[in-house]
Amino acid sequence: GISMSSASSNNVLDGNTADTNEFGIFLNAGTTTCDSNTLRNNFTRGSTSHGIYILDAKNNLIDSNTTTGNTSNGIYIYDQDVTFELPGNRVIGNTVKTNSSSGIRLDFAESSVIEGKVIQGSLIHGVYLLTAADTNAIRNNKILSNTRAGVYISSANSNTVIQIDICCIDTGVWLDGSSRFNSVSKYNISGYAVNYL
Repeated sequence: GISMSSASSNNVLDGNTADTNEFGIFLNAGTTTCDSNTLRNNFTRGSTSHGIYILDAKNNLIDSNTTTGNTSNGIYIYDQDVTFELPGNRVIGNTVKTNSSSGIRLDFAESSVIEGKVIQGSLIHGVYLLTAADTNAIRNNKILSNTRAGVYISSANSNTVIQIDICCIDTGVWLDGSSRFNSVSKYNISGYAVNYL
């Protein structure tokens, strides 16, 4: 696939295709930074891990990409450096379909925006916020036909879920694991949902 690491900042990846790699696109800050990059109009498919993987990289724009058919998550943002926080990442207007784990997953990642996308056909959750993925905003998304929850928040606090459409799924929004101070409002749910917030 395509990898950026070791102080690779302020770059643009536009209109690329990454097919059948370990990671489609990988931003890896490592012990330095990998910040303020733009990923736009890229296509990733069939990765043996994540379609787009953001590791300790902050303030990146992930805009209008398509990622599908990956063995793990479509887009995965993991922030293991909790001692030095920069502005979160913006995940805007992407299409995320038929991934074997979750559509979009955030671990320890704060202050990111997930907005204006279609998340469909994941085998676990549409959007998954886990373990101190705090103060994120999930808004104006369509979440369709994922196996478990549309949005699953576990041990994560002060997130905002607003104006999302959820269809054909078991659970709309699921709060679990001592999650606190989260706000859920103005969302529509239809189809065969049997358990929802």
